[in-house]
Amino acid sequence: MTAAKLILVSGATGYVGGRLVPWLLAAGYRVRCLVRDPARLQGRTWLSQVELTAGDVLQPASLVAAMRDVSVVYYTCTIWARLTNPAASGNTRSGAGVTGVQVAARTQRTDIGHANCVL
Repeated sequence: MTAAKLILVSGATGYVGGRLVPWLLAAGYRVRCLVRDPARLQGRTWLSQVELTAGDVLQPASLVAAMRDVSVVYYTCTIWARLTNPAASGNTRSGAGVTGVQVAARTQRTDIGHANCVL
């Protein structure tokens, strides 16, 4: 029997990430959540079923460590600030986060998954 793939979800405290995690668990994957503040996951029904890694998509070292042994990473951090106000600071953070995730994924040979916002 092959071990289940380990999936990294960044932004698990948010709308999309918080809905993606239980879907992945139900599908039989092991899940690691990269979050800036692990306390924000308190109360999630799936919390005891995931690995938690404190980190930030803007800190490359935390990304590389979080992606260790991961098959696929889902970067679910919001783009809503960019859509509603292109000058918003969320635009800079989200864009820089995408770049950091891409670089770390390449370094760790990890695939980047895609999650539709309609879960």
